[in-house]
Amino acid sequence: MIARTTVADNDKSGLIKWTLDCHDGEQTIYRGDDWDAPQGVQSFLGVFELKATLDEVAGLYACHTDDTMAEFRRSVAKNVLDMQQLYVLSAPSDDNPRHFVGIKWAAVASPGMVRHRDWVLLEVNLIDSTLTTPSSIVMKIATFV
Repeated sequence: MIARTTVADNDKSGLIKWTLDCHDGEQTIYRGDDWDAPQGVQSFLGVFELKATLDEVAGLYACHTDDTMAEFRRSVAKNVLDMQQLYVLSAPSDDNPRHFVGIKWAAVASPGMVRHRDWVLLEVNLIDSTLTTPSSIVMKIATFV
């Protein structure tokens, strides 16, 4: 998904065409037109600016316990009503302390008259800590529904 993502691409070269869905002052949400997605699948991309060090960002997204998930909901994902870690497929290790693959469940508040939704998410965090310059730091955080 990350490799096929770009904003404002209009061809069918394997990329998703993103159009602005909403902007709430803190984050911008784009709706994706993925010509390769199964019928009925909707793609969304959230973009926001976060001023923090790589370690702070990694710590913010490393929420795999009840306490860290609650803090993530309070500080970043304020529309998430509840979240549970269901499975850990690849846990961080000494060699890759910022790599994580897991499956989560989340109940998410919806605006207006729309009912709240729950989602099962495949979470992939791959943050390369071996690179030394900001321009070469690779950070991929993807959530697949």
